[in-house]
Amino acid sequence: MWEFFFKDAYGILKEASEKISQYQLLKEYKEDIERILGILSVLKDDEESKYFQLLKNDKFVRYIILFLYFKSKIYGEKRNFDEAVIMLYRILELISQHRLALHEIDSNDVSSLIRERYNQEFKAIKKEIIGTESEIGKKIGLLDGWILLWCLKDEFLYKKEKDIKFLKGLKDKIEIRNLLWIEHKNKKISEKEYEEFRYYVESWMKFIDKNLPNEVSNIEILKFRRKD
Repeated sequence: MWEFFFKDAYGILKEASEKISQYQLLKEYKEDIERILGILSVLKDDEESKYFQLLKNDKFVRYIILFLYFKSKIYGEKRNFDEAVIMLYRILELISQHRLALHEIDSNDVSSLIRERYNQEFKAIKKEIIGTESEIGKKIGLLDGWILLWCLKDEFLYKKEKDIKFLKGLKDKIEIRNLLWIEHKNKKISEKEYEEFRYYVESWMKFIDKNLPNEVSNIEILKFRRKD
């Protein structure tokens, strides 16, 4: 699902923690390792459980958001703003998937009952936002997920946003990533575009918890591997 290899990392750090206790060496790292093990004990389940069920787990979603945010920061520091923006985009996508899951809605398999119940309102909102109607699909992406949450009168969303116009703002913000996918190598994200998008995503993270972006410091000792 994700490219973080949490289960492998958990095993390595668990062994390291045991060796520190056994040989009483590098004890200054013990506290950091134990803290990370606590996080990984939740995240390692991503390779063992169904994703939809994990999306209902607040801790799992919170930690995945932190890892995506941290990975975005790494890409940003390397001036790979394209990948940095994709990581931030995934955060917005994950938040919507989490909220939908709490309504027992799987964004990858939306039931016919939900589609029939909210289709008319969904089409009207879609037309207002992008100028054309479209129905709720069996599989929905980021923007459609947020629109459906609005139709559901999701408590989290309604606490933050009081006007449907925010969906137009969301659509405009995520356009940067959509253009990147459409134009491929013909489009490069600038540092300014990356910073503006990062600020927008952080506003959602802070609404979950005002200190959430700062919690990235709790995982900075971890490194990531990528599948080539």
